[in-house]
Amino acid sequence: TATDNAGPVTITQSPLAGTVVLVGTHTITITATDAAGNTSTATTTFTVVDGRLTFSLSVSPATINPGKLAKLDIDYTNTTAQRLSVKFIVRYTSPCGTFPIDQVGPMQVNAFTSRTTNVNFHVPKDACTGPYTLILEAYIDGVLIGTTTAELTVTQDLTSPLSRDRGHGRRKFNHSARLDLRKPP
Repeated sequence: TATDNAGPVTITQSPLAGTVVLVGTHTITITATDAAGNTSTATTTFTVVDGRLTFSLSVSPATINPGKLAKLDIDYTNTTAQRLSVKFIVRYTSPCGTFPIDQVGPMQVNAFTSRTTNVNFHVPKDACTGPYTLILEAYIDGVLIGTTTAELTVTQDLTSPLSRDRGHGRRKFNHSARLDLRKPP
C-alpha cells in the first residue's frame, strides 16, 4: 500500500502480477506515483530453480601440464518420476579466452536415475598457463536450467627441454664470436 498527502496514489508493477516466469533470476519493480507526478520505486529479486535434475562437475587431475589429458566427470540425477531429455555443454575460460570442450546429448534420462558421464579434455600443447574455469551448462528439452563450475590449473612442465626457456618470451642462444680489439692500421 502507498499513501500520500497530495491525494490518491497509483501503483504499477513490472512484470504484472500473475506473469509466468522461467527458471532464472527475476526482478520485480513496484512504482508508486502521486497526483503531482512524484514517484517512488522499490525492487525485489527472486530466483526460480529447476529441481528436476541435479548435477555436478569434477576434474582430475586438478593441476596439469599443456599437452596432457584431464578427465571431467559429470554426475547427474533425474529427481522426477518422468523421463527427461538432457543435454550438457562443457566450456572453459582461461587466461587466453573462452572455448568449447564438448557437448553430451541430448539423451533420455529415466525417472529417478543417477549417472556419471566422462568427458576428456586434451589441454592444447600451446595452452596458456594459469587458472581455468570449467563451465558445465545443463539443458532439459533445450532450455538452460543451470550451470556449475570446476577449477583446473595449467602449469608449465619445467622438466621438459622444450619448456626450459618458456615463460618470459626469451630464448637462449649458444653462439660465440671473436672480436678483434686491435687498432686499425
